[in-house]
Formats: sequence, structure tokens, C-alpha cells
Amino acid sequence: MLLCLFYHKIKKNNSILTKIILKILLVIIMFKYRICRLCRLYPSMILLCLFSIFTIGCSKQNIPKTNTQTNVNEYLILVNKDHPLNDDYIPNNLVKVENVDYIQRENETMLINEETFYYYMLLYEDALKNDLDLTIFSAYRSYEKQNKIWQNNPNENYVARPGQSEHQTGLAIDISRRDIGLTSNFMFTNEYLYLKNNAHRFGFINRYPMDKEIITGYLFEPWHYRFVGVDIATEIYLNNITLEEYLA
Repeated sequence: MLLCLFYHKIKKNNSILTKIILKILLVIIMFKYRICRLCRLYPSMILLCLFSIFTIGCSKQNIPKTNTQTNVNEYLILVNKDHPLNDDYIPNNLVKVENVDYIQRENETMLINEETFYYYMLLYEDALKNDLDLTIFSAYRSYEKQNKIWQNNPNENYVARPGQSEHQTGLAIDISRRDIGLTSNFMFTNEYLYLKNNAHRFGFINRYPMDKEIITGYLFEPWHYRFVGVDIATEIYLNNITLEEYLA
């Protein structure tokens, strides 16, 4: 109604600008009229269309997707049950783990992202100064190796399916003590207490912290650490959040 009154009021002015405004107003008025007429004649059809649009929009948010995060900081790549890596994904800058304590397996060379290893060596040396014993049990893991692990122990609470493991990025490491291994008992050691309070200083976060299982999709793993860089690790540590929450 207001649009119609405004239309008739300015119609008396014959300037070029006025004519342009009149045409725009006419289009708007006709559009509003047709929409209102459709709503009166076919209310069920209009409601069905709106419901369909809403449903499609919501369903797209729940579709699992292949990880295509190529435009972000490589140290922030999110890998989980909803963001898997392709089976041919192999990270760049992998180097051999050496000059630190790590588990050596027959016919296997332990590899890790180069910068991740540089910062881990700084952490390792600092831990040694505090008379702490840290051992790397696992670092980079290929899609094929993760598939074998999954086949041997298909427990989604602890074991990632192939493509869903952070180890495939080369940025994740499993750290514990040799005499304890990758068990929940690690959380009762001074080594774990050190990592809990200091890992962020070297760019690492506990990737699957306690009481965050619903967010990460995995039970608490006191041994699993992920490199994200010092600044971001510190922010995540201070705010007691996960990588999922940081990237949300």
C-alpha cells in the first residue's frame, strides 16, 4: 500500500531519474502482487517449496566430505571422521626421525613432517633437562598402513579408519614412556604432566583431550599430540578447546 501511494505521488515528476525510479517501483509492486496472489491461491504449494529449500540446505551440512583444505595453513588441516584424506595423500617435507628416543621397528623407517620434528626436538631436549623420558611410538603413517591397523583392530573409539587418521598428515605423534606404552596409565606420569602444561610452548596440542570425546569423536588419548604452531597451540591451550572448536 505504501509503495503504491509513493508511486502515484512521484509520478507527476517527469525527470529522467523519476522515470527510472517509477520503473523500479512498478516492478517491485507487480512482484509483490504476484507473490501475494500465489500465496492466496496455492498456500500448500508455497509451504512445500519453502520446506524443500530448508531441508536441502540443512542436509548439505551433514554430508561427509573429502578433505579439500588446500587454501589454509598446512598445520591447521583438520582430519577426523567427517574430514577424511584421500588414499593418495602424502605430505611434503617428510624427514627421518633420529637423535631422539623412538620405537624402531623391523623394515620400517619412522618419518615425520620436518618442522614438526624440529619443534619436537626442542621439546624433547627441554624434557631431558627436567629428567623426563619421552619416546615417540608413532609419527607419519600412510593410508595403507592405517588400513592394516584398522583391519586388525576396528575399534572406532581409539583406532581411526584409513583416511581419517591425523598420522597421515605427518603432523601427529604418539608420545609416551617405553615402560608404559600407549596406555591410559601414561596420564599418571610426570611426563604426561609435563606435556599437558608445556606442549603448547613448542606448538603441540593434546589432540584428543579428556571430556571432549563428543567433539573429537575419540576417547581421551594422553599420548596423542598434534603440531599446529606455537601461537595457535597456545591459544587452544589457554581456552581449553579442541582443534575442531578452534576452526569452527
